[in-house]
Amino acid sequence: MEANNLLEYRKINDFLNNTWVIQENLEDGIFIINREYEIIRVNKSFINIFNKIKIDEILGKKCFSLFDNNKSICDNCPVEKTFKEGTFGQHVIIRQKIGEENIILKETPFPLVDENSAISYALVYLRDCTYEDTLEMQLRSSDLLIGLGKLAAGIAHEMRNPLGNITAAAQYFLSKSENGGDKKKYLKIILRNSVRMNKVIKNLLNLAKPHEVAFTIGTIYKIIDDVCLLVKARLLKQHVQLFRKFSHYQPKILLDEKLLEEVFLNIILNAIEAMPKRGKLTITVYTEHNGDEVVINVTDTGVGISEDNLDKIYEPFFTTKKDGTGFGLSLVRQIVELHKGKIDVKSKLDYGTEVKIILPTYKEDIL
Repeated sequence: MEANNLLEYRKINDFLNNTWVIQENLEDGIFIINREYEIIRVNKSFINIFNKIKIDEILGKKCFSLFDNNKSICDNCPVEKTFKEGTFGQHVIIRQKIGEENIILKETPFPLVDENSAISYALVYLRDCTYEDTLEMQLRSSDLLIGLGKLAAGIAHEMRNPLGNITAAAQYFLSKSENGGDKKKYLKIILRNSVRMNKVIKNLLNLAKPHEVAFTIGTIYKIIDDVCLLVKARLLKQHVQLFRKFSHYQPKILLDEKLLEEVFLNIILNAIEAMPKRGKLTITVYTEHNGDEVVINVTDTGVGISEDNLDKIYEPFFTTKKDGTGFGLSLVRQIVELHKGKIDVKSKLDYGTEVKIILPTYKEDIL
């Protein structure tokens, strides 16, 4: 550390000596910066948040450089306002990518007055709100699903019967029509769109209604094998190579075989559709955390998903497919969460997509 930074570090150390013991043991991050926006002190939690082992990797660094890789003060910097007005700063949400994970931090700066009553430093409080933000998103999603449930009930009563009549009439006249001609062509269009609308209604009902789960004890391997058998013809048609990498140890899990089959059929079909001409589909199954979790990775070498669309993939009605309805991954996430599991999707355009599903293994109680 440079001599001037060391001097400032000692000065602020004396200034905050009476309170720092408490701050050092807080679960949230604390750091102190000077008017040059250099970090001169941090607590242990701050170091843990940013995965920095050596204190020299932090002290003396500009905060805007460490957080945002900027060369100057960030726009609407709350600390700048604190230095100018001497007031507590407002909560500002910072989205940080630490390693492979995105974390959400709330930043609140406080002015520190020195012995000359001048604001020479700012103490900045960082609170990790990743879990709260995720929970809030899940609650919003739940509220949306409740609303969709009410909407679906109305749609089912008001549209299903007329749509069934349209489909039946189109099928009847199509069977009576002569080969060729415009009538048959338009009847096929009516029938095709009626079937598609019925599929949308069915998916909407499936998304909104509570799933009836029948848990049994089993392994994930049989489900994946069955799904791979179902899509074998599609793989051959599109020249997609399938690779399966299963660990020898096959842990037991509590599962609903029918629902999980729907999950992996959806994910694998999505992967195949992303490789219309050829590609590689790899399914890897292994355990983590001393066998407490089974991890299923489904990786393809397809077209990938853009970063903008990656945040929307679980939203009902969102789809980039020509004939898609946008319900697939919403249903997948619901079913995975019913199994007390987690799903994570990573993707890059022109490189492919990785879907990771983590499920808890079954542990028998030993009396």
